Amino acid sequence: MQIAREKEIKKWRRAKKEALITNINPKWEFLNNDILEWPPREQFHRKYL
Repeated sequence: MQIAREKEIKKWRRAKKEALITNINPKWEFLNNDILEWPPREQFHRKYL
């Protein structure tokens, strides 16, 4: 389901993608810190970076 949605959105024009983002995140705030643990734990950092 998620892959199908990503493929659908990929076909959209930039303006439509920007409208989707603005609807969800009007200030275009950086959300990675809300989604991921940052900085990564040391064991993760060594293993994957």
